[in-house]
Amino acid sequence: MEKRYFYKNISILILIMCAIFTFNYILDPYGIWKKSFDKQVLEPNKNYRKTKYIVENPKKYDSFLFGSSKIGSIETELIPNGTYYNMTYSKGVPREWLQNINTFIENGVEIKNVIIALDDFSFTVNPDNKLKQPMGMPYESLKSPFSLFKVYLLRNPFDLYNRETVKAAFHNYYPSSDLDMFGTGRTKTTFEEDESKFKALGDKHINDPKFNKPLLFFEEDRVDETLEEIKEIKSVCEKNNIKLYIIFNPIHKTTYLADEDIINRAKDGVSKFTDFYDFATLNEVTENNYYWAETLHYRMVVGRKIINTIFDTDY
Repeated sequence: MEKRYFYKNISILILIMCAIFTFNYILDPYGIWKKSFDKQVLEPNKNYRKTKYIVENPKKYDSFLFGSSKIGSIETELIPNGTYYNMTYSKGVPREWLQNINTFIENGVEIKNVIIALDDFSFTVNPDNKLKQPMGMPYESLKSPFSLFKVYLLRNPFDLYNRETVKAAFHNYYPSSDLDMFGTGRTKTTFEEDESKFKALGDKHINDPKFNKPLLFFEEDRVDETLEEIKEIKSVCEKNNIKLYIIFNPIHKTTYLADEDIINRAKDGVSKFTDFYDFATLNEVTENNYYWAETLHYRMVVGRKIINTIFDTDY
């Protein structure tokens, strides 16, 4: 009798686990297995999925732009002398970009150009913290099927991502569905759409009180560690005949002044071993709210200014 109950309980447990696996796989809110992101609710794990996409399509792109979410406003399709993919993902930092570049090389991607876009995030976000976050775990930590199974199929089916995805399905609401994962790597927003939106807002946007508060994600001072990681990126590029461009992103005045010490130490450190384009100063862009969505993300018009400066174009 006891044995019968034991097997019955085991069977029920297996059924429950299978139901959880199936539910998490079908819902897939982190975008691990999706073939389309037209119904994406929250930001997926872009680091994992983008790296996987490039590994599976090693001949599609020969140039890459690496940075945090800020570079999502740079239209890589406009950059000359290469077929660029925008590797923007949330709080992207140099150690992760180094991993991505090495992964691409190991998988037969012939890279011509690499642009790395540094900012305050680059020197204050610890990539180790992402190793515990399903939205930020790198491809290099998830290559084995067991890792994917443990992190994404065994997780709590009632977590925030699942709850929001189910809620969105009932309301047909997909706020992150404009991700061009299999094209440019950025959102599908056009320059004209972006300009029209902010021109319509006018002074209401420019005078918004949100610009008085810096958006900071200071986890720790990693200036020294990050400088070594950037040096390693430079070394890998030199060994593989990759043209490397290093830039410091524009940083809104409010955030810049709050993080000025870190930013200046970082620029001083980078200047000791390589040249770079410095947009992280107090200038007509960083001091004008028109060019910003908030004090973190600059708009597409700024992305074009960056391209024009680096590549002597006229967009």
